[in-house]
Amino acid sequence: MINFHEKYDRKKFNNFLKDFLPEDLSESDQKLQIDDKDDYFKNVSLLASVKSLDDIVILEVERSRAEKTRLNITKRLFELLDTHNYSRALVVTFSKNESHYRFSLITSDLNWVGTKVNKEFSNPKRLSFLLGVGSKVHTATKHLIQQGKVIDFKDLYSRFNIEIINDEFYQHYKNLYNNLTNNLSKDKEFSTFAKKINLEIGHFAKRLLGQIVFCYFLQKKGWLGVEKDKSFGTGKNSFLRNKFEEYKKNNKNFFNYFLEFFFYKGLNDQNENDFVKEINCRVPYVGGGLFEYYEGYDWEKEILNIPNTTFSNSNNNGILDIFELYNFTIDENETIDVEISIDPEMLGRVFENLLDENIRKKGGSFYTPRSIVNYMCEDVLINHLFNEIKDKLSFLEISNFIKNQKFDISKSKAFQNNAISIDHILENIKICDPAIGSGAFAVGIVNLISRLRASLKKFTDKKYKNTSYYFKRDCIQNSIYGVDIDSSAVEIAKLRLWLSLIVDEADYIKTEALPNLDFKIIQGNSLLETFKNFKLGETIFKDSKKMASLEDYLGDESTYSLLKELAELQSIFFKTTSYNKKKKLKEEIQKKIFEVFKVNIEARKDFNKIEIDESEIELNRLISGKKDRNFFPWKIFFSEVFLKNNGFDIVIGNPPYIGVVEISKFTWRENLKENFGFVDDLYSHFTFLALLICKDNGLISFITSDTFMTLQTKHNLRKKILENKLLSLAPTPKAFSAMVDTCIFSIQKKNCNKNYKFNFLDLKNLGNLSEISVDKMGRTEWEILLNQVFVDTEFQNITITDSEIYNNSLNNVFYVPNKINLKIGKTIIPPIKIIYDKYWEAIKTSTAISKNTEIIEKYNLKLKENDLTLLGLVTNGGQGLATANNGDFIGCIEGSNEANRVLIQRSRKIFSVLRDHKKKIFKKFPELEKLDNLKKTEAYLLKIGEKNVRKIFYSIKELLGRDIFGQGFLYRIISKNEIMEISKMTSEEKKQGIEIKEKIYVKYDKGDKEGNRWIFETPYYIKWDTKTVSWFQDNSGKKGSGMPALRNKDFFFKSGFCWSDVHTIYLKSRLKEESVHDVTSMSLSSINSKIDNRYLVCLINSKFIAEYQENFLNNTSHFQINDARKLPIIVPKKEISNKFIDIFDRTKNIKNAFYKNEISFEQHSDALSKIEKENDLLVEKIYGF
Repeated sequence: MINFHEKYDRKKFNNFLKDFLPEDLSESDQKLQIDDKDDYFKNVSLLASVKSLDDIVILEVERSRAEKTRLNITKRLFELLDTHNYSRALVVTFSKNESHYRFSLITSDLNWVGTKVNKEFSNPKRLSFLLGVGSKVHTATKHLIQQGKVIDFKDLYSRFNIEIINDEFYQHYKNLYNNLTNNLSKDKEFSTFAKKINLEIGHFAKRLLGQIVFCYFLQKKGWLGVEKDKSFGTGKNSFLRNKFEEYKKNNKNFFNYFLEFFFYKGLNDQNENDFVKEINCRVPYVGGGLFEYYEGYDWEKEILNIPNTTFSNSNNNGILDIFELYNFTIDENETIDVEISIDPEMLGRVFENLLDENIRKKGGSFYTPRSIVNYMCEDVLINHLFNEIKDKLSFLEISNFIKNQKFDISKSKAFQNNAISIDHILENIKICDPAIGSGAFAVGIVNLISRLRASLKKFTDKKYKNTSYYFKRDCIQNSIYGVDIDSSAVEIAKLRLWLSLIVDEADYIKTEALPNLDFKIIQGNSLLETFKNFKLGETIFKDSKKMASLEDYLGDESTYSLLKELAELQSIFFKTTSYNKKKKLKEEIQKKIFEVFKVNIEARKDFNKIEIDESEIELNRLISGKKDRNFFPWKIFFSEVFLKNNGFDIVIGNPPYIGVVEISKFTWRENLKENFGFVDDLYSHFTFLALLICKDNGLISFITSDTFMTLQTKHNLRKKILENKLLSLAPTPKAFSAMVDTCIFSIQKKNCNKNYKFNFLDLKNLGNLSEISVDKMGRTEWEILLNQVFVDTEFQNITITDSEIYNNSLNNVFYVPNKINLKIGKTIIPPIKIIYDKYWEAIKTSTAISKNTEIIEKYNLKLKENDLTLLGLVTNGGQGLATANNGDFIGCIEGSNEANRVLIQRSRKIFSVLRDHKKKIFKKFPELEKLDNLKKTEAYLLKIGEKNVRKIFYSIKELLGRDIFGQGFLYRIISKNEIMEISKMTSEEKKQGIEIKEKIYVKYDKGDKEGNRWIFETPYYIKWDTKTVSWFQDNSGKKGSGMPALRNKDFFFKSGFCWSDVHTIYLKSRLKEESVHDVTSMSLSSINSKIDNRYLVCLINSKFIAEYQENFLNNTSHFQINDARKLPIIVPKKEISNKFIDIFDRTKNIKNAFYKNEISFEQHSDALSKIEKENDLLVEKIYGF
């Protein structure tokens, strides 16, 4: 068996291929022709091919160039395969002068052809394992050897998928974090220490892991374990392991005797010749704050009980054990060249998943794919540069400079002449991510700016070190700012920025201390500036109606002087590299911030001296970061940005995906409302915030949920966007797994009262892209597809759009400006908008409709054939009954599929509850004690009869709680003898309930999970005796669990039409029988004699109306009552109405024939499909399309 730890050996490798690849492996030993003067390859041999793996070939390539030119070698491999017409290949690349080698899969990925996605032999990608002496081969061994022989190409691709290491490393990292946190929490001495210095143990665990993982990258560079007289770069890759074994052998605690000196005296402090005598080696001074010790932690005296087994143990699950399984690389992967290893980019994903809220959501990733980050960073920087130098360079020239990495400035006189100006702009730019998360956008913009400045360096007159490393450091130190409510996210963002910098320079001598990010990347609640009802400093929320005037809270001129002093201190702090000087400056800055707070609070008219004195200790802890801040005074913490730059040039990010339901649970909901004047999904608040913290003419670029494009609740956001200058709007492919659809938008903060043009990029509707689910694809494959969308402008579906069309649309809805929608915008929207503006207040709720009955009736009398109107003006109805306890009131008719399901489930439910609550139940129901298995339970329930079954369920719910069997579980099976025919009910019985004891159940339309269209026979029946109805009426709307809501009862027992709340492509409407209906069966009925309910069902089920509602009303998968009320309805001529009624009746006949088993499902589907196409054509015709 091959040992991947050994140097490359062709014979052993050929034997491995026989075990690894399918039986139809065909061996060869053919030398391929290459140029004698080839700069990269010495020899190329065809070792084998495999027909069953899409004719893949296996090549051996002997390199003549060092591995440092990896990306160029990859590109040369692509050329080689293209020359020999190989579409897919497994390639081993080696050099006789090196002890390591790479085993790669080069393959074609999803590629665009026309407007469709097909698999083509183009756009190759190289996925590689690094093998050989000194390499970490755990992942390669597991997936290439232990997993056995490859089955097919999909299986082969999965073995080289970067996700295998991402998922595995994440689980390992998460386990390390959980174990470390749990073990330290259980340790009494450590817990006492943590309590003494107000240290959160989880924070300590995350930081320690981050510090050690950072050291693995330093170790990879050869910067650790350097001897006293040797230079950096000569350290061993096994330094940390060697030190651990040394201290373990001498029975010394690894953390107390090594890591503390290594971290706090070495990496965190400056030493003569960088030598730390306590650990007998040179240690690079890293600085930046990553290795600072906690305040109150006297590390030289304190003995922390962190056992050596935390780092390595016999179970091989210690920190060092796990990290040593993986290959850490200092090269971030490129789109075309991916190494199966841990790079800073991958760590960003791992860290994102480790954020507390994502751990609660079982590791669900909110990570923004790199292709989207790059696209947004490039786009916003193009616009920024254009704003600054549009009189010197065109938009196209700037775009080419930023997007084209092959752009050669030496061939452009225009750029050479303006290089100094461009460099100055890039050097002084101020950028903020107000919800920074793991720092994806911060890292993306830093990489982009450093690349651009490096390309200009030959034509600038700067005297500083103009290396890529310097430009990165300069950008991190001077340009990047971020805030996040999660302190862990802040730590992670800092770590990512430091990692992105440290991997960029091989020579330690050319580096400086990491930039200190304490006052750049800060923990806080970006959306609030309030501390105990005090506004701290000059607030950004000046426009809030409830806000006191500036003079009410801004004291005298000393406030401005304090802010100037603070800004100056911050500027000095960012430029200082000395650890001791930084420490002193940090204390001065914190004191100055407190002074500003105190002066402003004392200047308030409602100042209470006792209150502020009591709060002083807490406020100091909040300022110093010892306690998480649920506020963030922007103009104080970032005073130098607001005083010197009047705000940020760019605000960029991916705001939190938290909706109003979750926000209602926040203790600071009312503060949010006070600041913004409304409460909505958080991304909406972040967009308003971005416009407040951005300077005039500055830029905002966000990726958010796309719900703001259409939803009524986001009307204020759409207006705000249009009031400024919208630069681009790009609905995107689903960017996050298991997340909502997304949209990227760019805004310039600029009052725009007149019409202007912007780019609408419909990235969502490219061929069959919308049909592809990220969950059905490997994430790498999905990101390749995203990369093509965001990089290849040929397929970006750009439409130059007038802002005017959205200013004139209904509720300023952002619809896709395709040919059909633009026609709708010109022909249907204008008259609908007039009707909407005049009548919407009268029909927007059932209450409003009942108050405006006379107005609506008069309007309907005036309606003529072919008139256009709103559905809400010609119908009435709404949501129905919410029982709050369905199980006790509702059942399924015997013989139905639902009843059969209940029969199976209720014995399981009873048995499960009996097992979990034996004592309580058996005390009250001793006869149930004999039910010790499921079969006995089933037999018992069948034996005792339906009425007794109901009694048992009801009594157990009374004993153990309403939801003991699961929320809303229906346990009743209704016999036909218990059903009251609605046609035989009196109007009094419909209103007050039925007196007869035997027949008290009536039809109940509870919605339809399967989403049937046209018709549906409900299997549900509700108890409608006088006692039950009286209880509904008496308790409707009362607070507390288990209280019902009785809505629109006047529309009970009336026929009409309804629809499924959730839909896919088409809406799902059906005729509703006379019945009681619930909240999910939103029901309407025509009130106009010219408009038949069947006609309305036909309209709603059409393709035209489905696309209208998605583009103009609600682009989510939900279709709600107020969406329905806004639908445009044409009053039909009699003959047209009859045609639609005929269509409906034919669909009804087909559905009934299927329900009676007279036709097969296929026959039913085919027949419906033909009629539905006929319906679509007729609907398009009457609307003029």
